[in-house]
Amino acid sequence: MEELVRFTILTRPHPARLVDRYSERKAAGTPVDAASNLSGIAIARQA
Repeated sequence: MEELVRFTILTRPHPARLVDRYSERKAAGTPVDAASNLSGIAIARQA
């Protein structure tokens, strides 16, 4: 329970980053900012 409380406190000030969905931005035609686009990390080849 203590870890959940810590996680909640740490993530509470960052709702915009946590609820931002690539598919919704793509459907709306919103350009993807290269500086904040972290999707490449998820699909990058591991050496």
